[in-house]
Amino acid sequence: MTAPGRAWRGERARSGAALVLAFVVGFSVAWFWPDHSAGPRSVRGAVIWSNQEAQEILFEADGRRADSGQYHLAVFEWEGPGANRTMGGVPPCLVAPAGDPVRTDRRPAEIEVVSTEMPDATYRIVVAIRCLS
Repeated sequence: MTAPGRAWRGERARSGAALVLAFVVGFSVAWFWPDHSAGPRSVRGAVIWSNQEAQEILFEADGRRADSGQYHLAVFEWEGPGANRTMGGVPPCLVAPAGDPVRTDRRPAEIEVVSTEMPDATYRIVVAIRCLS
């Protein structure tokens, strides 16, 4: 028969060892596991076509040609020419004429983009837009 203090110390030692093991395993997984989070990157250029119904734009980037092309819209935040940040709604540089969801004039903008790669394609998603005019 063991003394009550000795049994308690044994349980405490096992609990401490389990805690240390959990910490080491958790840290190892976090260290070696690939990062699956994506932060947006800024691209400056001009919206040359937009469709409010399809939630898509064609964007011509300044500088890097690879950044030009089609983007899907998931705009949660936008900034108009007056530097007012707004959540929701449609940014003024994407608003089409009444009765037509498509707009084709050139509008300078800066977009915040998150890219995701799928087996068949790379999708570029606009999460924020700043209208420059």
